[in-house]
Amino acid sequence: MIDPFADTKSPVESVVYAIDYSAQLPSGVTISSSKWISRPSSLTLSQSAYTTLESKVMASGGTHGTTYKLINQVGFSDGQVRESVIELTVAEK
Repeated sequence: MIDPFADTKSPVESVVYAIDYSAQLPSGVTISSSKWISRPSSLTLSQSAYTTLESKVMASGGTHGTTYKLINQVGFSDGQVRESVIELTVAEK
């Protein structure tokens, strides 16, 4: 798992979050699948996409004072499956 990182957004903001896996991929290996999950699930995730090296998603909404985990599950072309976490706190600005 890649070390988690944290951010804060307001409930009215829509923000794109991306994870670059290039440093974790062996030579010649690429991302072959990507899935994003929010815990708790009350945060809206949309526009999920990935390239051979990066996965991204847009997060919007959320409840003031709640810290969410954006979990990215990626499959690599060599069969590995990895999970990374972004901790996101929703707060009024």
